[in-house]
Amino acid sequence: MEQIKSAIAEVKSGATHNVYMKILIILAISCFIFGCSSASDSAKAQKLVENFHVAMNNRDFDSIYNNLTDEKKKEVPRDQFIESLTKVRKSFGEYKDSQLVNTDFKSYISGADNIALTYRTRYDSVVVKEKFTFQRSGKNDLLLVFIEWNIWA
Repeated sequence: MEQIKSAIAEVKSGATHNVYMKILIILAISCFIFGCSSASDSAKAQKLVENFHVAMNNRDFDSIYNNLTDEKKKEVPRDQFIESLTKVRKSFGEYKDSQLVNTDFKSYISGADNIALTYRTRYDSVVVKEKFTFQRSGKNDLLLVFIEWNIWA
């Protein structure tokens, strides 16, 4: 950040072409570093959503529960969570396919980094908007925080 401020100050004082190049290089490197992190998290989260759908089709609700954050596990007991997913699976039927429609990244002052993926998902008996919210746990792991289903309009 100091390098960017310094380069901008040089530009204001009648800087040369080299200063413009410095600014562009610093900005390009910053975008590359932050962009790669977001792309990596997005790919990991998308893989977790794929795993979720496989688990739903196989009625493997325990594996879905095991990928919840500790905070979510404290809020929702295992039996209650599995009962809810059992009802959803019975109501929706088998997962058919989905299309990613939105990706949203959020960082909080508390240090939590969240990624939310929204899909248009087709099950046997319904098409829904699914929103999966994941939170970074440790350096590389993403854990499920929340799933939201709405009928696709």
